[in-house]
Amino acid sequence: VVPPAKIAEAVKYITELAARYGLVVHCAGHAADGNVHAHILKGALAEGEWHEKLAALQKELYKTVYSMGGKLSGEHGIGYKRVELMSEFCGAGELEMMRAVKKALDPNLILNPGKIFKVEA
Repeated sequence: VVPPAKIAEAVKYITELAARYGLVVHCAGHAADGNVHAHILKGALAEGEWHEKLAALQKELYKTVYSMGGKLSGEHGIGYKRVELMSEFCGAGELEMMRAVKKALDPNLILNPGKIFKVEA
């Protein structure tokens, strides 16, 4: 997710970044809120090479998105594939707010316990 005014810049960057890694990307999203979905395609790459290139590309992509004033994820949430990056791309205050919301909405910690981050009762 990037500020809506940065969508064109982000899509151009994503396309160029994928090309540098020898990957193909198709972008779609929601212009009103800056949500850019980058669908990076595996193509004919071997599984190991695909995962290696994808991980490196994503790390570089998230750093640039964050520097544009963007966020790690939009309406679909963090998910398992980005959970390890939360501490790097979400500020301490942001993480604390997420924990507070979790505790307020799930005081007994029964909804998806231990997912995304640990919350003390």
